[in-house]
Amino acid sequence: SAAVLIGLTLGTIAGFFGDTRLTLQRGLLWITLLGVPVAYFYGFIGRQYLLDTAQNSTVWWESFAIFWGVLIVFSLAGFVLSKIQVFSKRVTLPADLFIMRGAELVNALPKMVLIIALSVMLQRQNDSIWLLIVLIGAMSWTGVARFIRAELLRIRELDYIQAARGLGMQEWRILFRHAIPNAMRPVWVALAFGVAGAVTLEATLSFLGFGGESLKGISWGSLLAMENVQSNPVRSWWVMFPAGLLICMTVLSFNTLGEEMNEGK
Repeated sequence: SAAVLIGLTLGTIAGFFGDTRLTLQRGLLWITLLGVPVAYFYGFIGRQYLLDTAQNSTVWWESFAIFWGVLIVFSLAGFVLSKIQVFSKRVTLPADLFIMRGAELVNALPKMVLIIALSVMLQRQNDSIWLLIVLIGAMSWTGVARFIRAELLRIRELDYIQAARGLGMQEWRILFRHAIPNAMRPVWVALAFGVAGAVTLEATLSFLGFGGESLKGISWGSLLAMENVQSNPVRSWWVMFPAGLLICMTVLSFNTLGEEMNEGK
């Protein structure tokens, strides 16, 4: 899911590299940072005001593709610029500090209220179910990031990691070949609990009517709302029972799976 991908990436960087081990060439860092606002303009603002079909586009992910495409171009330009001696000096990035402060900021925001506020954007999208997935993932990555960070803080000090460094292996090679494969167990536990939370949050939002027309009749929450208002004027409990039962069984199943994995059974 989106939350696992974001959390795994950021938590891995924060836990393994900390505040002292992640270094980038000055030219690559500067040009990439310069490319972020440019990529955002061409990916989102430019499509909104310069293209006639931007508002009605059903493939909103094109904005993200443009954003990352422009950012990659700037990164390649920064890589080339780093070949010049003036821009080749390496700069240390306090990755752990930035990522953990960002996680604390996300946790401080009321998740439900923020997603409802962003639902105005969802109402204009025909494929809003995918945008809803991205929003839920963007607000739910902190748990996975903390799990993987804590595990990598322990693993990076183990003897076999120190031995690999002593042999001269590069940090990225140590990370992907030795550290990450031994740190995945807490990720699966966090994934199980995260899926349960995402199902509950999505059902709540669709029950309240947020998420666009494309979710009506598809989401369990929207089915619960439709049965409660339209097809169930006498408020018969057995009409709403199937959708509510499926939500409860799904959440309970993933929570049970997470507990079993956490206990190592």
